[in-house]
Amino acid sequence: MRNRFLLLMMAFSTHLFANTTPNTVTSLQVKVVARSGFAGNMTFNYLKGSQFMTYEREIFFLKKDNPAEVYSRQLPACTQIIYLNSIPTLVNAGDKVQLFLSPKISDPNIVNYQFRADWSGKNAARQAIPYIIDSLYNIDYNKVTFAELNDQLKTRSQQVQEAIVKAKVTDSANLALIKVYEQSRQLLLKCNYTDAHKEITQSKDFNDWYFKDFDITSSAYSQIGDNSISQQTVNVWWYGKKAQDSTLEDQFKVIEILQLSKSELLKQEVALGWFYVEARYKYLSPKLKRIYPAIKALLKPCPGMQAIDSIYHSYQQLEKGKPAFNFALKNDKGDIVRLSDFKGKMVIIDIWATWCSGCVKSLPVYNKIVASYKDKKDIVFLTIAWDDPMAEDFWKKFSKDHQIDGVNNLLLPSDETDEQCIQFRKKYCLTGVTRCMAIDENGNFLDGGLGSPFDVDFEQKISNFYKSRN
Repeated sequence: MRNRFLLLMMAFSTHLFANTTPNTVTSLQVKVVARSGFAGNMTFNYLKGSQFMTYEREIFFLKKDNPAEVYSRQLPACTQIIYLNSIPTLVNAGDKVQLFLSPKISDPNIVNYQFRADWSGKNAARQAIPYIIDSLYNIDYNKVTFAELNDQLKTRSQQVQEAIVKAKVTDSANLALIKVYEQSRQLLLKCNYTDAHKEITQSKDFNDWYFKDFDITSSAYSQIGDNSISQQTVNVWWYGKKAQDSTLEDQFKVIEILQLSKSELLKQEVALGWFYVEARYKYLSPKLKRIYPAIKALLKPCPGMQAIDSIYHSYQQLEKGKPAFNFALKNDKGDIVRLSDFKGKMVIIDIWATWCSGCVKSLPVYNKIVASYKDKKDIVFLTIAWDDPMAEDFWKKFSKDHQIDGVNNLLLPSDETDEQCIQFRKKYCLTGVTRCMAIDENGNFLDGGLGSPFDVDFEQKISNFYKSRN
């Protein structure tokens, strides 16, 4: 479409095998009319693929001088719910989708821009059903009593059934997808109400009410084209479980989904999402080591499992006893400092950034620990700033102002063309800051994820490592 589309492949996309009909595609044509003077982007979320289905997200732009735009696309031959700016549409193989989006509010001073959706064509009534469901379950849960909420849930459910009959939907795949979509909207509403009225969790009937007619195991979750909707549904399902048992930990959510769900796409999404977050913030934690074999046993070979394997093997580099990468970084005096320069000494590293407020707040705590070892010759403390190389002068002044300047204050340039930056991020699995590490006198990891100086056991960990060395 005149080179105005930007395809964004989501990091760690998940996939599944799909049955599609060759030579049959779904065609989509969307006309968007914005109010005068509006310039912004439109998002499109859907499932794409042939052998594997993949979450995809595209963005196209509206210009102030041309607020009306027509967007055309060919989609895979499968039943799925697609999303245009969070407006859901139920499509089937061979559908011709004609969607018109117009502004809900004409006032140009309203920043929160929303569209009204209108479908046309012979399948318009069926295509609009998820949108109708969203509208029906958009209930202000703060303004209704528990009894009123239940009455409205019953009424809304009847209205959805009327929309299904009116659209003459009889296909089992469509009905299953409509059912899980409605269930997910119902559960979200119940979750919001429960969160605002936590006293209802004490009722002996809470579990039956919260999960009434809800089925997290349905294979139809593999046909929802926006992974944020599936993630949200899993989260509100787990909220209800934890409301009954606050001791439940998130890794059990992963195991339950892997054991119960018939949707390979949902299983991959939940497993990969948890694994990525756990590894990013807690590195190769004991919990991650315990759950990894379970995920590998319960998740079929697939691109999602390949991504989990890749993350796990990357973080294995940080295990105790593994050699740490021998970096070569410039200190604020202009000299090159290598990890190997400190052979025979225990090394503590604090990776921070001038733009990270939490990192900056922790520097005085780190400095206090450093000062407690000032007379020890067999331990060294480094600070490594992950910062823009163009702001080197600012980093030097900033370091001096925060009393960490000197020969052990290093700069890791945040430059993806810099080989040291590339290797450092890869070898140390650097995904964020603050990040602290402990390395022994032989250049091997003692702890690749030491935590934050604010952690209650941070200083004790260093002390334990130091005492065990001596």
